[in-house]
Amino acid sequence: MRLKNFVETKPAWGLCAGAILLAKEVQSPSQDSLGVLDIGVTRNAYGRQTESFISLLEPNSHWLGTEAVEGVFIRAPKINRVGSKVKTLFTFGGEPVMVQRHCTLASTFHPELSESTQLHQYFLKICQEPA
Repeated sequence: MRLKNFVETKPAWGLCAGAILLAKEVQSPSQDSLGVLDIGVTRNAYGRQTESFISLLEPNSHWLGTEAVEGVFIRAPKINRVGSKVKTLFTFGGEPVMVQRHCTLASTFHPELSESTQLHQYFLKICQEPA
């Protein structure tokens, strides 16, 4: 099974570089991607490795509750365009940093480096929902 077909038919979560791989449009520089999620991203938009940072992110969706989560940004891309069928789940500085379409998630930060399991639990929940 090809990777693109797998991602189109199974739950998937692209973290940081994975968000770039899922995006329909990639800039700075442009590159091939799977193009399965209707978002545009700019690579390394927050700067170099030494400019990595941690910030609290507020949920933009009632499905995620009210608890802020820690966002660890390491040479992170920025989501610069969100398609009409894609939901923004979290923002940072007014810009989307985590989005969803059906059972596909993309985040420009690293939730696996946070102590919270809130986002992992959410992903498992949407994996169990019918498409």
